[in-house]
Amino acid sequence: KRLALAAPGREVDEAEVLEFVANNSRFDVFALAGAVLAGVSGRTFKILSGLRAEGVHPVQISWVLNRDISLLARLEYAVRHGDNIEGALMQSGVWRRRQPLVKQALAKFKAARLRALLAEAARVDASLKGVFPAEPWTTLTDLLIALLRPPEGARAG
Repeated sequence: KRLALAAPGREVDEAEVLEFVANNSRFDVFALAGAVLAGVSGRTFKILSGLRAEGVHPVQISWVLNRDISLLARLEYAVRHGDNIEGALMQSGVWRRRQPLVKQALAKFKAARLRALLAEAARVDASLKGVFPAEPWTTLTDLLIALLRPPEGARAG
């Protein structure tokens, strides 16, 4: 809404939204999601620590991670069933600027792993919403570790 007020009579583009978000929070959940998709462990946990220090609620972080895991699962399914990756990305509403990052992440995840990650993300979300007792930041950290784990057969290095 603030961006719309700052730009009366014209549409706000993706670059302006990203700049606004970056300028209004030292750490943001979308930067965390980008670091996770890129597989950059150090940056991921630095951002998580910053989000925690800034008082971001764990449910917000869980929502973004759930969204991306679900996206990857839908894309993997679509491609496995013959859809073109470019078309699937467009149909899923992935911003053009984010598409290379999503493709890179998609290459790391097979269907079985994505199903396991969806189940883990649902468990984290349930715990954060009080369905069962768990320490919020530990459950988020565990989910991030699962997301960042190299694909089976990949060499550590």
